[in-house]
Amino acid sequence: MSIESLSASYVALDVGGTFLKGARVEGAGRIVQGLHEPIAKDGLDALLAQLERAVKTLDPAAEAAAVGIGIPGIVAHGRSQVLACANLPTLDGFSLGMEMAHRTGRPCFLENDANAAALAEAWIGAGRQRRIAILVPVVRPLRSISAAGWARRKFIAGTRLWPPARKRAAPPSRALRASASSIVAGR
Repeated sequence: MSIESLSASYVALDVGGTFLKGARVEGAGRIVQGLHEPIAKDGLDALLAQLERAVKTLDPAAEAAAVGIGIPGIVAHGRSQVLACANLPTLDGFSLGMEMAHRTGRPCFLENDANAAALAEAWIGAGRQRRIAILVPVVRPLRSISAAGWARRKFIAGTRLWPPARKRAAPPSRALRASASSIVAGR
């Protein structure tokens, strides 16, 4: 990591199906300012306007070197495009990185949100100074599903796998109810 990247600041956005979380972060990883608000679900234009406002709120002087955006879906890095996003299908096939770079006037980088979380944990979190770090995201309790239910669902790699609970779903195990994510770090 260069001296310039350590002295710069960045805007990080976590675009979820329910909430938008964001932060202005110093190059060394210290969070300077945060943001947490319900995600705009009134279509693509409303979502883009919300993301643009979030960047301006977190970095009003436009000093951040770049914007990083975590998406709960599949990202085509070379095209800065969201290929599929089960929680926000309005983003499917959209070049979000290029649009946000145009709107904010700075480079924007997309990443799958679980990959971004794993990188952060390896960099400055529980996996720091470990040779191997594994992040196991557990967003909600896993539930059982019948073969017929499985056949009717559209599943996308890198997104929520199990459908919402049905009234007769098996109760989740205690281990899976415990937390939003677990980190396993080894030497």
